[in-house]
Amino acid sequence: MIDEEQPPIWRQAIKDSTHALHQATWLLFSPNMNAKGAAKMLAAQREQVIPYLFQILDTPELYLESAFGGGMAPVHAVKLLGEWQVKEGVPRLLHILREDDWESSVHDASILALEQMDASIINDLLHLATENPKQVVTIASIVGKLGKGDPKIFEWLCGIFQKQKDEIDVMFTAEILLSNHMDAAVEFLEDQMKRNKYSKWTLKQIQGYIKVAREGKWIS
Repeated sequence: MIDEEQPPIWRQAIKDSTHALHQATWLLFSPNMNAKGAAKMLAAQREQVIPYLFQILDTPELYLESAFGGGMAPVHAVKLLGEWQVKEGVPRLLHILREDDWESSVHDASILALEQMDASIINDLLHLATENPKQVVTIASIVGKLGKGDPKIFEWLCGIFQKQKDEIDVMFTAEILLSNHMDAAVEFLEDQMKRNKYSKWTLKQIQGYIKVAREGKWIS
């Protein structure tokens, strides 16, 4: 007699109230999960839950809308890694940025989770930016927050700004610069507007950003 294949751990855990991962499974596979609340509720099990989060992220079928959890389990796993600032999870988050659809929920969640880490992951992000030039603006937004006030990071961000041709990317990188180092960014952007030809619309937007920054109303 051939033994039936064991169901995946999440299906076992959700049915068994005595399972160690029962509560974690209900949270992670629910349609909506409050990441901060889940982080507190599962704090005592952190060391047990983290490998479980990795297992979820390493299971491609769980990303599908037709999957158990409606495709939200990986999104919630990413959010929890961010709340707990799990640096061991960074390679998986970077993989999602490289490989997943940039409009997907898990891609957005990965950006926010990386922004919750600390400056020690900046070099990994810079390496990813070199490998993936099409994603450099997205990566710059993360690096800008993690390296806030760092002169070397600001210089790198200036270089990214100068390479942008698309108006939306020009404006977005201007915002990133202002959030990273407001005073230096104002000076840099004013100089760039003198040196380069931008559309009237782009100039108006950047001038508006600078006005808000000078008035001390810029939210970084």
